[in-house]
Amino acid sequence: METMEKHICIKCHATALDEDSVFCYNCGYPLNSNYCTNEVSCDYNNGQQIPLPEFACYCDSCGSETSYFQEKLIQPSENPQNEHTFN
Repeated sequence: METMEKHICIKCHATALDEDSVFCYNCGYPLNSNYCTNEVSCDYNNGQQIPLPEFACYCDSCGSETSYFQEKLIQPSENPQNEHTFN
């Protein structure tokens, strides 16, 4: 049995109603939209902008801040292997 990948809104923490949802039904924030903010010189995924993990504060390819971190939706964890801090 295949399970639906649950998208949770980083802003209001509502669970998406559908796995294909692009925006949060509760607050309208884009789902799965944590990107590297270095659009000029980051070659993450060969120039294609794909979402980084929702807990990533920095791009693991170039070290630039992510969009969620700049918007103060997340902050670095003191114990990154076991927990992530969402604002």
